[in-house]
Amino acid sequence: LVSNWNVDIATDLTDYLSVLENITFAYEGETSLNFAEAALLIQGSTCIYSKKVEYLHRLCFQALDFIADTRKKETNGDQEGGDE
Repeated sequence: LVSNWNVDIATDLTDYLSVLENITFAYEGETSLNFAEAALLIQGSTCIYSKKVEYLHRLCFQALDFIADTRKKETNGDQEGGDE
């Protein structure tokens, strides 16, 4: 999951958007837009983005667990020290 952070989705999508700005559509005739390519780009970007969110979610919960464990240790240490 860490390797997904190295993928710059925003830059890739911006580059593709600049390509799309130059495309003209005609009701009768061919367009230069490849819908299959566009669909795969969106699908791949969504997959990478979801993995980034999943990784961030995991990191947040690990941090929360670490903080909770640290507080428990401090609380237990204070209680043990206060009993003497």
